[in-house]
Amino acid sequence: MKRNYMIPAILIILSFCFAPLVSAPAPQDLQTVIQDVNIDSLMLYVAHLSGHTTYMNNGVADTILTRYSYSPEIIKAKDYLVNRLEQCGYTVDLHEFSLTGKANPSETGEMCQGWPPINSDYHEENTGALYKTALVLDNIIAEKIGTTYPEQYYYFIAHYDSRAENHTNGMLYAPGADDNASGTATVLEAARLLAESDILYSIKFILFSGEEQGLWGSKAYAAWARDNNEDIMAVINIDMIAYNIISDNFVNCQLHAGYYNSSFELAEKMSQNIHSWSIDLGSIILTDDAASDRSDHAPFWDIGKTAVFVSEDWQWSYNPNYHTVRDEYSTLNPSYFHKNAQLCIGTLYQLATSSPQTGVRSTLKPSASFSLDEPYPNPFNPQVNISWTKTGNSRVEIRIYDILGRLIKKLESDSGESGISNTTWNGIGGDGVDAASGIYFVKATSDGYTQIKKILLNR
Repeated sequence: MKRNYMIPAILIILSFCFAPLVSAPAPQDLQTVIQDVNIDSLMLYVAHLSGHTTYMNNGVADTILTRYSYSPEIIKAKDYLVNRLEQCGYTVDLHEFSLTGKANPSETGEMCQGWPPINSDYHEENTGALYKTALVLDNIIAEKIGTTYPEQYYYFIAHYDSRAENHTNGMLYAPGADDNASGTATVLEAARLLAESDILYSIKFILFSGEEQGLWGSKAYAAWARDNNEDIMAVINIDMIAYNIISDNFVNCQLHAGYYNSSFELAEKMSQNIHSWSIDLGSIILTDDAASDRSDHAPFWDIGKTAVFVSEDWQWSYNPNYHTVRDEYSTLNPSYFHKNAQLCIGTLYQLATSSPQTGVRSTLKPSASFSLDEPYPNPFNPQVNISWTKTGNSRVEIRIYDILGRLIKKLESDSGESGISNTTWNGIGGDGVDAASGIYFVKATSDGYTQIKKILLNR
């Protein structure tokens, strides 16, 4: 996270009794989700991401010593995160973007250790005192499709890169346990908990890189979301939520609202949840004139989306290990971390399962190029008919996904001519295996527009 020290405009202190955790089965309701947030799981993710402990990589023990964007280790961190999300059953997408920045050479004129990053496309230009660099990095996206409003999304985000004092050394130890393995771990835990849950709205679990160099990953993805008319209901950004040296129920949890009333309303809802769910946290809400724009929520404010930034307190419990080699696993407050994660994950589940949702959101431009009809018969067995009407000459691609967002089958697209087109799905996946009974989604895309219809296979 890039720190901002502005004084809070509104201070709300709430302190209540904390409901102890109990073991619970797969999430079925809000209270179960809150109770099932697992501190051991959260801390294990942080231990792996911060180099505190080794993890198994293709049967070999490995360690992540830094997640600095200009380091080959960032690729190792990406692979770790993709693997963890895939283990939860998600199909993971990588969104590439170009990171542009500066890396200072040493007094001898040599580039920093670890540069250039391996397995990355890059170029560099010697401008004299500085080397200007650019490379391709990846944002990581796992999608869970909602059963009722599949085209409307909640984003649950964090950045996975880290840095230490000396940005000229690409291999310098930069554990980034608080900043921002804590936020990254919370996104992973949410994805794990909600993998089998029924939700009304779709969720994207997104992990950005290049944040420490200027929010490069989130800026690129926000631009993509704007250009593709993504219907984003709200964004919850988690950045540094695990350090506190005073007391868990002191003023210590900041909720930053931006320039829209809907963002402030979401921050207020989260503050109220602290009380309603008996989570023993205090709360600071920063209004639009004092809200920080130094993390990955800000690019979504800039495109008119509802977004809230969740972070630990900076005034009363400042983390002295911020952006240093001392931001390690052993410095974190697990109890405080756990409560913040419960608040964030519980709020996400609350939003994704509540209908209807209201708020200030960008008006989506309606698609003038195609319309996906209701599939029939629905429920179906053994096959479903899928048709669409198109007025332009762009191709419409049809894909089938399961409830976890995994691609099941890519169907034939149309010829590109205007008019009515149709295809069928016989309930068989791309691997040739019969799909199980359950809910699936027909996703049609063309020219950056997407339409989704829910279907039920009933064998």
